[in-house]
Formats: sequence, structure tokens, C-alpha cells
Amino acid sequence: MKIYLQVMLIVAFASCSLLAIAQNPAASVSPISIDATHAKYSILNRALFFEDGSGELAVTDIIQNEQLGWRELTEIPNFGFSESSYWIRFQLENRTRHAQRLFIHVDYALLDSVQLFKVKESQIAETFSVGDLEPFQSRIVQHPTFIIPQYLAAEEIAEIYLRIESTSSLRVPVTVWKSEEFLMESRNHFMIFGLFIGILVVMSLYNFAIFLFIKDWSYFFYSFFTLSTSLYYLSITGVAFQLFWPDGVAWQQSAALVMVGCGVLGLACFGHTFLPIKKGTTLYGYSLGLIGLSIIAIVADVFIPYRHSVLLQILCIFAVSMSIGAIGIYMMLKKVQIARLFVAAWIVFLSGAVLSGLDKLAVISFSYSYLIITMSGVVGGICILSLALANRINIERRERALAQQKELQALQKANKAEAENRAKSEFLATMSHEIRTPMNGIVGMTDLLSTTQLDKTQQEFLTIIKNSGQSLLSIINDILDYSKIAAGHMDLEEVEINLELLTHECITLHSVNAEKKGLEIAVFYNDSVPKKIMGDPTRLRQIINNLLSNAIKFTDSGHVTLTVSQSAVSQQLHFEVQDTGIGISQEHINNLFKAFKQADSSTTRKYGGTGLGLSICKKLSHLMGGNIGLQSEPGVGSIFSFNIRSELPENTGIETGKSIIDTAPRIFDKTSLILFSKSELTRKLLTDMNRKSGGELFVATTRKSAEKLFNEHLGDKSSLLLVDQKLVERDHLLCQMISRFTRTAHDHKLILLTGMNTKASEAEFRQLQANLIIPRPVSSYEYHRLLASLQASDAHLGEAKDEAVSYPDLSHLKILVAEDNPVNQMVITGMFGKFQIKPVMAKNGKIAFLKAKEEDYDLIFMDCEMPVMDGAVASAEILKYCNANRKPKPNIVALTAHVLKDIRQRFELVGVHRFLTKPVKLEDLSQLFIRLKVTKASETNRLPADKA
Repeated sequence: MKIYLQVMLIVAFASCSLLAIAQNPAASVSPISIDATHAKYSILNRALFFEDGSGELAVTDIIQNEQLGWRELTEIPNFGFSESSYWIRFQLENRTRHAQRLFIHVDYALLDSVQLFKVKESQIAETFSVGDLEPFQSRIVQHPTFIIPQYLAAEEIAEIYLRIESTSSLRVPVTVWKSEEFLMESRNHFMIFGLFIGILVVMSLYNFAIFLFIKDWSYFFYSFFTLSTSLYYLSITGVAFQLFWPDGVAWQQSAALVMVGCGVLGLACFGHTFLPIKKGTTLYGYSLGLIGLSIIAIVADVFIPYRHSVLLQILCIFAVSMSIGAIGIYMMLKKVQIARLFVAAWIVFLSGAVLSGLDKLAVISFSYSYLIITMSGVVGGICILSLALANRINIERRERALAQQKELQALQKANKAEAENRAKSEFLATMSHEIRTPMNGIVGMTDLLSTTQLDKTQQEFLTIIKNSGQSLLSIINDILDYSKIAAGHMDLEEVEINLELLTHECITLHSVNAEKKGLEIAVFYNDSVPKKIMGDPTRLRQIINNLLSNAIKFTDSGHVTLTVSQSAVSQQLHFEVQDTGIGISQEHINNLFKAFKQADSSTTRKYGGTGLGLSICKKLSHLMGGNIGLQSEPGVGSIFSFNIRSELPENTGIETGKSIIDTAPRIFDKTSLILFSKSELTRKLLTDMNRKSGGELFVATTRKSAEKLFNEHLGDKSSLLLVDQKLVERDHLLCQMISRFTRTAHDHKLILLTGMNTKASEAEFRQLQANLIIPRPVSSYEYHRLLASLQASDAHLGEAKDEAVSYPDLSHLKILVAEDNPVNQMVITGMFGKFQIKPVMAKNGKIAFLKAKEEDYDLIFMDCEMPVMDGAVASAEILKYCNANRKPKPNIVALTAHVLKDIRQRFELVGVHRFLTKPVKLEDLSQLFIRLKVTKASETNRLPADKA
């Protein structure tokens, strides 16, 4: 057993001895033999290296201590980022009979310090020191990397010690060269490296020139990225230190780091602008985040240690490259054509970047040929990116050509559409004239016939004809309006509108039809509704009338109300037409505002209509800056509402900007207002209108409650009693009670509320001693006018009497009418006859011109469409003749059946600014004479000359 233990101890001792020998392989490393046949010698397997962790050992300590743990150098030294100093030891043996001039080449430019010690017989024979902490000019051999010359005599043996330290990555690719061969080889390497750099610089400048020409930022960032990459490789190879900043020692330490940061930033910006990433998307924000990360990494280089900056840049390169690549792949999967080349370039570039990063981290070893490989990858990627940019130019050129082709096609379509619109306009003008001309005869003759003596049956027949003609004219107007809007020829006026008067006229217009069906109709205003606005009164009236007409048409019982209020939208008015009619189901509402559509097919058969009215209302409301809508429930009723833009008139008087309520006149002090009516709507309406009038309103609905009110107010100074005529028609007791009340005081006034078709009889009027009869609906306009009249005078207002329509005697006027249609000649002759006027007729414009030359006329009515010479040309000739001969210009009125603005413009251009639209009515002529301020024959002999 003892013998066995002794053997084991011997074996263990032997093993430890062998291990010690293995850890100190100096005896097994042979010298580097310099011979006559080779030019380059590697130190691998011929050198030892040692790590000095403290960095404080001197060369003498190294020489004297053989037990430092030297290890054989079997691969190119790459120690990564380390704070240690490293020593490399090898022997050079000159086996030739001639002295040799050698270069010891350390092929890495980013080393702080490289010291060489030549030792002979344990004594330091020579010392050399180089590094990038010293100006470039201090180097013995002017080379971007580190060259240390050595001279070996014939058959001389020298031991070389190298001490290396750096804050950058510690790579020490050391080779021994014969000087002449090294210089030749170095020139070859510089040519290859210069070719790579030249390619990068040329491509950078070329794309920057393209950027200056087309202002596409992708080219700028490509140029910036390429230039940054070039400067990075110039920095890490030491060429930039040699050529650009030979004295910039501090900048040389950080130049490569800054350049790689700029390259990453350029790549991120290039990917952001090159790839079609939509703004506002998550991908767009993510891409901007990568740019921000790159900028942060560059800024951080100034404030954190170099080694940490390098690690940060490596992480940034990895994050940006992978993310930009992922975005490119995503775009490629989305079938974006330019993304394919981008991804290909990314793969090639990423390969070089990854290899360079692994080399920095000492995962792989560095060599000069390896640097060429990594640069080839980068240059390859940059070339592919340049192809991608060129491909994008071609794609954009094709897209522009396609866009130009589409634009040309669109222009051709527009020209075709314009031609079609012109044809539609011409057709619309012709249709307008051809339809309205016979309608002028029908409506005009009906108007004239209604002024003659007719029996009851004839009057009924005439009423049917008149109503049928008006219905036909309404349909024609709808069709022409719709055609005008569709052709884009609808022009809106911008004039002052008295909103209270306009809505009153609309309500009054439909009150007869409402009364026939037993419906109540009323208009309500919100407190803030202005009395006057700017807009198109004709089109606003058209929308309101259409909605009121529909509401009455589809309502058999209950009421129809119009409510005007301020919209929640700034400078807009809100209108609501509410009824208690049949209602509309939800499934039919969507089709209701479409042309030629009604709720269902039975609607047209039962109620008539074209289905254009609501479509026109919708288009008009849009033209007036608003919209239209509907709320409805079958069997309950409907609420049609629309908005219009409303602006207040400027400097139009004291009422500008005031609401309808604010402009209401105040009633006398101590005046009692008593309403006797069973109509809930009437009570609500008068209560609403009376809020700002200054008097208190008392309401009675039965004879008993009325008697109580009468007794309470017998002693009042004055009372205004409003009584519904329907309540007193057959109630003699009530009539007597009202008569007693009104006789008790002179200031008790009685107003009868009647229907439009229901007039109070003479007996009732006398029995009740009524002061005034007001037909329903009682609008705020009529009510405020009543209060104003009561304020003006408290005298007896007199009975309201039906007066026959009478027309002033204007026989002194000399009037010329140019009209080619015989029926229209008869119509207009008959209408002028009501004013005791005998017009002179001309069947075309040329005859009218000749007659105007022969004699002076006060008024000339000129039809638009006439043979030989049309109205506009004839008007121009007449006015031109008057100017040339200094004669007074006649007042010319254009008779037009046209709905298009260009017809009016033709007349306005020649100086005609007055128009009458066919079919002409007696009321139209009366209003024209009023506007022209025509007086009776007994008051003047001439009409004022036209100054237009």
C-alpha cells in the first residue's frame, strides 16, 4: 500500500511539472527565421503573449521574470475591450549573410500605444513608441497603421517585446515584412481600398446632386449615410488621421464612433423617407422613434466613456438595422415594389455590419483581408440602395406618366361633361321657354277671366282651371329647378330678408288649404332669432313652402307648425316643420330625399307630386350652407328640419341684429288682453307672442270662464278682447255678453279671429261691435302690426271690409311690347287694359327697334326669344341709338321664360336690369309699376327715365 501511494505521488508531481512546462512554452517556440526567399513572416506559433492586468510591469520586469504565464500565440490577437496591457514576445533570426531592413507591422490604426523593445543578451538594445495618442507626424514611417522599422545584421538573433494598450478594441495583427516588399504590397492594398472609398464618395456626391435637383430627401439621407460610412472606414484604417486631421489626436479617438453613429442615423432617416410609410400610422411613429434613438446614441457619445459608447453604438446599429429591415420586409409583403431592393440591400449591408460588430467584440479575429470583405458587403448594400433609388425614379416616372394619362382622360371627360352640360343648358333654356310660353297664356287668360262677371258655376270651373294651372306650373318649376341644380347653374342671391315677414307670408299662403282640412297652422320663434338676415329669400321661401305643403298634404287632423330658432352651429338658423300626419317608417326615410322617390308607390297615386320637392330642398339647403333632416314615426307625425347659414345685415338700421321678440312693440300700460278660444295652438301662440308685449294675457275656453273674466275686467281702463269667431257663430247668449262688455267702456276693443275662408257676416260684425277682423293663422307679424296700430292711435279702428281689386289709371304711359306669340300678345294686352294702357305690339326685335326709333316710349317689354332679332340684341340697339342721338333711355323690361343666369347676364351686359318671368301675372305688373314709382295719369304725364 505504501508503495502504491509513493507511485501516485510521483505521478502527480510529474503531471504538475508537465503542466508547468505547458504553461511556460518558451522552450517550445522557435525563432522567426528571416531567409532570402520570403518577404512576409507571420508571428503565429512563433510568439508568446502575456496579459498584464495591472498595466504597471516594466520591460525589465518582463525580461527578468520567466514565470509570468506566457502563452503561445496561435491566432491573430484580438483581446476586445480591455483595460489590461498586453505583451507579445518573439525572436527574429537573420539566417542570411546580408543585413536585413525589416518592418514590424501592427495592422490596426486605433491603438493608443504600441511600444517595441529589442533585447540582446538580456539587455535592451532599442526602444520604439508609436500610437494614435501622438500626432501623426511623429511616426518614423508615415503610414496609416503602425510600422516599426528593425535592422538585423547578418546572422543576428534578436528578441522582440511588444507592449500594447488602448481604450478601443485591442486587436494586434502583427506581421514582419522586408521593407521593400511591404511598400509594394501596401501600394496594392491602398489601390483596392481607394477603389472602395472612391465608389462610396462618387455615389454620395452623385445622389447629393440629384437631391439638389429634385429635392427628394431620400437622396440626401442616402448621400449622408454613404459619406458617413466612407469616413468611418477612413477613420478605422487610419487614413483619415493621416490625410484630414494629422494633429487632431482627441478627434481621432472618437471619429470612428461619431461616424458610425452618423451612418446609423442616415440609414434610419433614409428608410423613413424611402419607404412609403403613411403618416399617422403606428409604423410611422416607430420609424421616427428609430431616428430619435440614433440621435440619442450620437449625443451620448459625448457624455459616457468610450467603451460604453462603443457598446451603445453596436446595440443601436443592431436595433436600427433589424427594425428598418423588418419594416422593409413588411412593405415587401404588402407588394411594395421598391421594398424588394431595399430588403436585398439591407441583407448585404447587415452581413457586413454584423461581422464588423462581432470583430469589435472579439468574437472573431481581425485581418486586413477581412476588412476588405466587410467593406465589400457595405459597398454592395450601398450599390443596391442606389439601384433602389433609381428604380423608384422609374416607378415614379411611370406613375407620373400614368397620372398624366389619367389627368388627360379626366380632362377629356371633363370637356365631354362640359359639352354635355352646355347641351343640357341649351335644352333647359329651350324647354323653359317652350313650356312657360303656353303657360303664360293659360295663367294670364285665367287671371283676366277671373276679373270679369261670372256666375257661381263659372267661377267654380275657373277656380279648377286656375288651381290646375298652378299645380302644373309648380311641377314645371320643380323639374326646371332640379335640372338647373344638376347642371350647376343655380345661383343664390345675397339680399336682406325680413324673416318675420317671410315666414308670415309662407304660413298665410298655406292657411287656406289647412283650413279646408280643419288643420291649425302657426309659426313660433326662439327668443334669439334675428328679425333680419342676409340670404336668398326666394330659395328660403321655396324650402319652407315645400315642407309646409307636404306637411298639410299628409296630415288629416291636428296641426302643422313652423319653428325658427338659432342653431347650435355658429351663424346658422334652424327651421322645423312639425305635423301630426301619417308619419314615415324608418326604412323609407333614406330614400325620401332622392330625386323622383317617395315613401312608397301609393303616395303618388294618392297625393300626387313628382318626388322632386324634397330632393330640391336638400340641394338648396346645401347651397345655403346647411343640411336637411327628418324625424318621423308612423301614425304620430313628422318633423322636417333644415339649417341655413345666416349672417346679419351691416348698417341697415336700428333693427339690425335684434331678435323678432326684441323688436315687438309694447302695448299700452294697464291694458288687459283677454283671449277667448278653445284652440290650444292659438292659446299657445298668443301666449308666446305676448311675452314681450308688456300686457298680461288672460285666457277663457268656455262661456262660463269668459263671463268670469269679463266681470273681473269691467272696471279696467282698457281691454283688448280676442274672440274666436267659431265660438260666437250660433251662441246668441255669448254674443250678448260680449256686446255688454265692449259697450261698458270706450277703450274695450274687440278683435274677431276668423278663418281665411270664413268671413264674419255683417249682422255678426254689427251685433258684436267688432273693431277688427284678423284671419287665422295669427302670426307674430300680424299681431305685432296690430299692437303697433293700437299704439299709434286709440281711436276706433273701423271695420275690415272686403274691397274689390282695383288698378290705377296709367293710360298716360306709352308702352311698346315685343312679343312674337299671338296668345301672349292677347294676354299682355288684356293685363295692360286693367291699367287703362293700350300697348303698341311688335312681333320681333327688329320691328321693336324701328318703332323705338320712330317714337319715344316710357316702357318697352322685350321678350327674349324672337325671330329675326332677339330681345337682347334689340335692347342693345335701342340703347345704343338713344346714346348716339342723346335721347332719354326708355325703361326696358325683359320678359323671360328662362331659368338660366346667362340669359339674364346677356341683358344686364347691354344695360337691361329689370325682368319679369313668364307666366306674367297682374300682381307682377302691379309690383313692377310700384317699383318704378309710376303715378296715376292725373298726377303726372311721364315715367321717370331709366338711369340704369
